[in-house]
Order: sequence, then C-alpha cells, then structure tokens
Amino acid sequence: MSGGLALVLFVFVMVYGCRSENDIPDMYIDQRSETLMNGENVIRKQYLDAVEICRSMGKKISGLPEDEVKKLGVSRYQLAITGNKVATRKESWGFRMTGHYHHPGECRFALVYSGDLTVKVPGKTVVYDLDEKKVTKEEQGIPEAFMLPFRPLSETPGAGQEEQQGISGMKRSEGEMYGQPTVTWTRPAGNTEVLWSGGRQWGFSEFPSDSTFAVPGSMVLEKVQKKDHFTIRVKTHRFTVGEPVDQVPFSIPHRPDIHP
Repeated sequence: MSGGLALVLFVFVMVYGCRSENDIPDMYIDQRSETLMNGENVIRKQYLDAVEICRSMGKKISGLPEDEVKKLGVSRYQLAITGNKVATRKESWGFRMTGHYHHPGECRFALVYSGDLTVKVPGKTVVYDLDEKKVTKEEQGIPEAFMLPFRPLSETPGAGQEEQQGISGMKRSEGEMYGQPTVTWTRPAGNTEVLWSGGRQWGFSEFPSDSTFAVPGSMVLEKVQKKDHFTIRVKTHRFTVGEPVDQVPFSIPHRPDIHP
C-alpha cells in the first residue's frame, strides 16, 4: 500500500470510522416551492390560459387530469441526512402543448417532468437523472470532506452580530415547527425566512442564507422571497430529527457502492 493511500485511510478511520452513530441524528425534510404572480401559480395559470384560448377557438381539447394540473409549477425537494449519507431529491412539473400543426383542430397537453437525485457518501458523489434513469455525474473525493459541513458552530447568536451577518434592520422572532425550535427573519420589504435553530452542534446556522431549500448548514423551513412582480414561496410538509429515514426515494438502482 502506498504512503498516500495509507494516510487517506488513516484519516478516514480517525474522522469518520471512529464517530459515534449518534453524533448526527437522522434528519429528513420534504418541501414544495412555487413561483407566484398576484397570488397565482405562474405555470398553472399559463396552462389554464392556454386551455381557454383553445376553447375560444373551437379546438378539441385533450387536457391534463386534475391531479396533474395540481402538480404544475411545483418543485418538490427532499433532503435526507444520516451518519453515512446525504441525499437530495429535486423534482419539478411543467407542461407542453401541441396544436394545429401536429393535430389539426385539436390542442393536446402533456405533463413534463424533470428531476435529479444527488447522493453523497464518504469519498463519493453521484448524480442520477430521475427522468432518463441514468447516472449523469460522478465525482470522487477525500473521505473526510463528507463530515466538513457538520462541524459544530463556534459563534453564539446574540446582540451585536447583526452587521456581521448582514441582517441589520431585520426583525427576529422565535417559534416552533414540527416540534422543533425555529427562528423567523423578516426583512423590511416583507421577505421572510424560517430556519431550524436547534442544530448548532451539527453545523446548522440560524442566520439567513442564500439557500432556497434546506441544506447542510442551513435548514431553511419556509421562505417568501419577492422579486419584481413574482414571489417565490417555499413550504415544508414534513421535518423529522432523530427518526429513521425511508431511503427508498434516495436509492440509485444497481449502485451498492453508495448504500453503505
């Protein structure tokens, strides 16, 4: 065995292999995001407007079933964290339409799906396309890098940090969601962000971040972000800490190397 490889294996054992399984509790979060204009889902409104235009032109309409209409313009995000795996699953739904050129006298609508699954284990990251059902990216990395986002935070939140954290002028309030403590930040313009405030020993900050969804280091639970005429709204539908995580949504077929 070469000296370099031996050193890497030693660091892996010291940093990862000797950790207690209870150092990081299992975490799971399931979120939805929508882009709104005047309180309406933008993509869903585009679909309904297109259907109405076809109807006004006397076209035959092959529309989407109601359960698919509800998915339009929605992005679903799931995050799972365990002691030996971090996985994110991102999915979104839109629509496409074919008209007179392809189907004379008819407007046909179809649901369009896209999604990817990213799985990180010590020393490896794999990205899997959920629509095409194939691996699109694979990276090797040093084993100890897996644990870097989960180092305890040294700073203690409190007065005097507003300017340092870029939150001067923001209103802070405490609350609870899914049985977990939270902090809500409200900007003067009305944008809000709710973060989990119970995970500092695992590297989760309670200060506002640039993340749209929950990520290691910043467990965003809700967010309302206004820009021009649009509003991005993120809501959490489930959040658990210390409960077993169902790994089925985060499994890449035929890849035992990322299911330690």
